[in-house]
Amino acid sequence: MVKKFFIVLSLLGVVFITQGCGGYGSLFSDGYTSPPEDATITVSPPSTKITDGGGTVETDEEQFLVVVKDANGIPLNNVEVVVSYPWAVPSPAGFVQLYDGSTPVDSPMTVITDPNGAYIVKFAYKRGGGVAYKGDFQFIAGSLSTTATFEVDTGS
Repeated sequence: MVKKFFIVLSLLGVVFITQGCGGYGSLFSDGYTSPPEDATITVSPPSTKITDGGGTVETDEEQFLVVVKDANGIPLNNVEVVVSYPWAVPSPAGFVQLYDGSTPVDSPMTVITDPNGAYIVKFAYKRGGGVAYKGDFQFIAGSLSTTATFEVDTGS
């Protein structure tokens, strides 16, 4: 009986120690963290507008830089950030295609911040040929969220 008690107590100790690793937010089962409520999430640039009145539909690439920092401005690494955009689909026929590295992914996608608390969100988009659309990229990390507007316009 005493042996079982110590085994259970040891396992509980490991759980509590693991939960405290990193000192920021809660620790997910996969090792990624959720930022504390007083942290910040920023996106650069906050909005992008592409104007193309050309007659041919072209595909181009763009990116946003997402950064998560604690209340003291210290970057938070290993933080899960969910990224979504209303026009993003994992298909070359769609207006916007999100990428995880070079792999096309669906929206929403989950990314992990690097040691600088950052992640570069890369995406391909359609422009020209009368294509016009506008939407907000949404970035969510724990209880934090922010948006960045992306728009393609014909210039008319």
